Amino acid sequence: MIRVVGLLGLISALFFFAINFIEVFTVLFGDISDYPFGTEGPVPYYYQSPQLYLINLLVWSIIFLLVIMMLLRSFYRRDYKKLKLVLILQTLIFVAFFIQTSIGLD
Repeated sequence: MIRVVGLLGLISALFFFAINFIEVFTVLFGDISDYPFGTEGPVPYYYQSPQLYLINLLVWSIIFLLVIMMLLRSFYRRDYKKLKLVLILQTLIFVAFFIQTSIGLD
């Protein structure tokens, strides 16, 4: 059972890592004229500038990459006690991610 939950945790961490990491390349090399940078409208605080948005994306990409590496290590070593701890940590990180992305919204 813990392996199934761990696999779901790994898939969700990979998903969030991919979203953030792909967005990094979009901001760096793509057309960002449609992005609502500035303080217009109900946007999170990190939309103040492209640089702040990019830093936010990079930080979350690194955090999710670390979670992925910890999950893979726990699976590889078949250390299910550490896997449970990593899953708890991942849950807290997801909560922090969703809280942080809503800061500045009215």
